Amino acid sequence: MSTIDQVVAYAAKVHRRVWAKGTDVSGQTCKAQKVCKQWQEQVIEKFGDRFRAEMPLNESGPSQKIDIVDLKARVAYELKSSPNNVHMEIYRDVFKALVFNERNSETAIRKLVFVAPSEGVRRLGRTFPKDVQKIAAKVGLKLEIRELP
Repeated sequence: MSTIDQVVAYAAKVHRRVWAKGTDVSGQTCKAQKVCKQWQEQVIEKFGDRFRAEMPLNESGPSQKIDIVDLKARVAYELKSSPNNVHMEIYRDVFKALVFNERNSETAIRKLVFVAPSEGVRRLGRTFPKDVQKIAAKVGLKLEIRELP
């Protein structure tokens, strides 16, 4: 099993245990944060200093952050717990990776693994993800979309 497969498997395991659909926005936000935090902890426990959680984009003041980065392979991971608005989140996460690369050319991210519930990924359709992947590749970023079962 590849490192990417292992990281995604940890995300799926935590997601199954913690996430539940609901209508309370505040409650859903708390669950999403809990899923992400527990996933990050499991990955770092398994791989150690090779991974860094909450990787800042290197700017002054409040910063956008990437959920987790494999510093050795230069692979970024972003996890979307909710199946809602996956199309907006993928735009945001691709741009975060590109901004990180603009600011950190020596340690640029080669690949972004975007992980989201199957239901949300299916809503993207068949052509949209392919177009986003093509555009990202033109600027040196490989985009891989993985589904949570």
